[in-house]
Amino acid sequence: MSNTKAKLLDIQKKDEEREIAHKKAYETIPFFINKLNTSKQASYLVKIKLVDKERSSKENKIYIYMWLNDIFYDEQTKEFEGEFFEVPQALEDEYEVGDVLVFKDTGIYDWMIMENKNLEGGFTIRLNRSRIESDDERYDFDSYLGVKHYIPLPSNF
Repeated sequence: MSNTKAKLLDIQKKDEEREIAHKKAYETIPFFINKLNTSKQASYLVKIKLVDKERSSKENKIYIYMWLNDIFYDEQTKEFEGEFFEVPQALEDEYEVGDVLVFKDTGIYDWMIMENKNLEGGFTIRLNRSRIESDDERYDFDSYLGVKHYIPLPSNF
């Protein structure tokens, strides 16, 4: 369906630091919604968790974590909408680039705001970056994302 391939990171089943990053992202969704409603100049993205039906079984679910962009939040229904900008091969039978997905906040695994190469949020991105050992690889990681500066995380949550 789509030729736009997603860069996937293999996540281990039990990663305490990743779960902490997810928890912080989830706890700060109200901050994200507030920013979404007040500034239209930035790019808003959320990471969601989808079941990889090819590799999952009834006993063992395997997930794919995907970033969606062009996020919209409906105050009435309390639902988000996001658009696929890349689709991994495992999901090509269900989604294609440009498809819009509707979901509740419980479906959000992480969020980020990008404005003028400044990244706000991105809790799991920051974790991934912190695990990169060399400066050159961190530079490549930031370049791939288009980030020049990481804005300090919200502290009032």
